Order: sequence, then C-alpha cells, then structure tokens
Amino acid sequence: MTPPARARAPRRSRGSNRARNVRSRGAAVLLVVLGAFLGWAVPRWEQHLPSTGLGFDASTAQATLAAIAGGMITLAGFIVTAITLVIQTVQSMSPRLVSALGHFSRYLVLFGLLIGTALYALVALSQVQNDLVPRGSVTLAVGLVLVDSVVVLRLLASLRHAVTGGGLSRGVAERLRTVIDQTYPPGPAVPVPPTADDTHRGARVPVVHGGGPAVLLSVDEPRLVRLAARHGLRIRFVRAIGDFAGAGATIAFVEPVGGGGG
Repeated sequence: MTPPARARAPRRSRGSNRARNVRSRGAAVLLVVLGAFLGWAVPRWEQHLPSTGLGFDASTAQATLAAIAGGMITLAGFIVTAITLVIQTVQSMSPRLVSALGHFSRYLVLFGLLIGTALYALVALSQVQNDLVPRGSVTLAVGLVLVDSVVVLRLLASLRHAVTGGGLSRGVAERLRTVIDQTYPPGPAVPVPPTADDTHRGARVPVVHGGGPAVLLSVDEPRLVRLAARHGLRIRFVRAIGDFAGAGATIAFVEPVGGGGG
C-alpha cells in the first residue's frame, strides 16, 4: 500500500533572520545596560561583604580601571573596522554572499560585550576613593577582560575561516539547506486518490527517503539489477536523477515480477 503523500506549505525564511537580528540587538543592548548597572551596584554591595580580590590600592585600581575602559573602547572600534572591511570585500565578490554568511549578527553581541565592559570599568572607576578601594570590583573587571579576549579571538578565527573560498561555499550550502528546510517543512499526511494500479499495490513495498530534504544524485544501477534478478523483484523508480526529495518522500517501489505493470 502506497504511503500517504506529505503536504508542505511554503514558508519564507525572512522571519528567522529577522528574529535572529532582533535577538542579537536585544542582547547587545542588554549587555551594555548590565555593564553600567554592575559598575554601579557591585562596589556598593562590596561595602557590606568581606574584602576579597586582588590587592589594589586606590591609584593602582584607578589606573587599572581606566586602562580597561580605554582598551575595550579601542578594541570595539577595531572590531567594527574589521567587520566593515570584511563585508566590503565579500560584497565586491557578490552581494548575495554577505547574507549567505549569516553570522554577522553575532558581532553585535560582541560589540555590546566590549562596550558593557568599558562602561562597567568607567562606572566602577567613579566609586574608587582613597579610603575605599573596591578590590572585588577591580578583580571582576580583570576577569571580564579575559572573557572578552577569548570571545574576540574565537569570533575572529571563525570569521577568517568564513571568508575563505571553502568557508563561503559552506556558508552558501548551509543557507541553501536552511531555505529548503523552511520552504518544504514536513506537513500532515494527505491521502492519495486511487488510481488504476491500485489492484497491484498490495504487493508493492515503497522505498522511502528517511533523511531531510535532498536531491537524488546517483543510483547504483548494476547492483540494483543484480539484487532484483537474484530475488525475482522489479524496482520501479518514481523519481529521476536530479529530482528533489523531501523528508518521507517515496523514491521507488519494489514488487514481485508477477505483480504490477511494467
């Protein structure tokens, strides 16, 4: 019995891209606001806690926080310049490749992290006094610098691999697979209307594509012929080479030689 066909409703992919951009912008704004808030709140909380952290005096803490704030602002400017140059270079090849990369929105989060760290250091700097040094706040600022450095190095390494020829090809392939998955999502089962061959379908065994949406590239015809001759079967393909096959699509039918039509 032939399995029921699957109905697929077209769906555009802009929704996911727009949602990703909105999430990235929201995360960047949240990191900036959180950095400013922590720079104000942590030194105040520290007054009611035991003294912890690295040993800083007032002048050293001020110099450290000022250096962190200046360094993060400079690094954020460098990231913006690097991303701009990469986008211009890729766009000169083809404007479509910029959207095919699809991961530049992550650098908005990185930018928010750097600016948030700079704001944290600047606000915490205003809390440093000669008789009151928030050692834990300065130690936290040093830890944020380490986190920012790791994130920057990781994203720059991924960007370097992405703008190579192989990286651009992989980006286009991943983008194409995403569009296919979103355009042809699995749908509810739809009954197939009866045809003239229904009298022979009881002996048919369908060969169903079990993976995601794909294209039929090749068939090992000699091996299939040997298997069919050995077991007295007939293999009837319902899709040709180059045809698109969605998830759960029937590729061929296997039936006894004395079963259905040729």
